[in-house]
Amino acid sequence: MFLLRLGLRPPDVFKTTKSIKCRAWLNSLKFEQNENQIVFDSLLSHLRESTDRLSLIDGSIIKCVESYANKALIDALQSLRGISLLTGVTIVLEIEDFTRFKSAQYLIKDAWFMKYVGLFQKNIHLDKSQKEDQLQKQETL
Repeated sequence: MFLLRLGLRPPDVFKTTKSIKCRAWLNSLKFEQNENQIVFDSLLSHLRESTDRLSLIDGSIIKCVESYANKALIDALQSLRGISLLTGVTIVLEIEDFTRFKSAQYLIKDAWFMKYVGLFQKNIHLDKSQKEDQLQKQETL
């Protein structure tokens, strides 16, 4: 919001604000007014600290999963499109006992389960004759 208020937008070539090029662009920004530079430097510092904190947490989760009893189950869940390590860990910790479901096919095809874990099935119409089913991570707030 700070950059938008000043009329600055990142170039469209950045797919994500996490990209190295986007971070380099942010680091190259300089402002004429000292107050703006102080605010921006503070925001950029906060972004770096948050990124470092998330990397540390992700590393801790990876270390914990290596010795976890249900590591094979987490690995199997990651083979499904749209499920990363963190999502797999979250699903295993939330569901706990997968034996209460009829079968693996039931889990994947059941709309309730897909909604429960934050995934949903969506038909994308590329043209009139072509459809593609995709699992997409549902944005949660």
